[in-house]
Amino acid sequence: MGYDFCESIQDIRDHVGYSPEFTPMIPDVSAMKYVTFMGKLSGLGAVEAAQRAHDTLHYVGLAEERYRPLREFSTGMMQKCKLAAALVHDPDLVILDEPTDGLDPTGRHQMLELIERLYKDEGKSLIVSSHLLFDVERVCDWVMVLGRGQLVTSGEMSNLLADTSGMLRLKISGDPVSFSRKLTAKGLEVEIDGPFLDVKRTNGTEMAILEEVNRDPTVSLRYMGSRTRTLEDVFISMVEGRELG
Repeated sequence: MGYDFCESIQDIRDHVGYSPEFTPMIPDVSAMKYVTFMGKLSGLGAVEAAQRAHDTLHYVGLAEERYRPLREFSTGMMQKCKLAAALVHDPDLVILDEPTDGLDPTGRHQMLELIERLYKDEGKSLIVSSHLLFDVERVCDWVMVLGRGQLVTSGEMSNLLADTSGMLRLKISGDPVSFSRKLTAKGLEVEIDGPFLDVKRTNGTEMAILEEVNRDPTVSLRYMGSRTRTLEDVFISMVEGRELG
């Protein structure tokens, strides 16, 4: 944001919100008082901090629970409260450490929707640190992979997930093992991956597959297209040294 870290630490704190992984809970304090307090720590006056706390708790879905003591909050409610505390001073950059950790599927979905709204509707920049790679894959567009304390790779999500193996992925109804043998007999290189068949793409591969499907009445083609990778595939191949193609 153009600030020097050593000389402008207060300005930086004014423009950055942080939701930690741990729960900095004051058990007998209400969510309203807690978020108001965090607003004051961020430099807001008492009246503005209270108004912003009210608005922010409503934004994250805690309007009805804002006067309940934090000791009564579930894990999901506490995650939302921490997010409200990070947003109360309207920062430009929000850092979220494990924002979906400990949440049930419904809570995870709600939190990811909030994160998407923050950058799509509110125009904020977000850094999400998480070991839940499916969540990262859903909401992030740029990824930095860390392994053993070092940066392993970084780049746009679409580029990292692009498959460069040259494999064609098939899904059929019928016996995949039997069908893979027939494709192998035609000179194709085939790998079975659960319900999928991965075929090494060369000239005429698609036509050879379609001819075999047409010839075999027990088989119908459900999917044929490029093989895709998940962020977990990328992480395992780069951090643990496993080649996944």
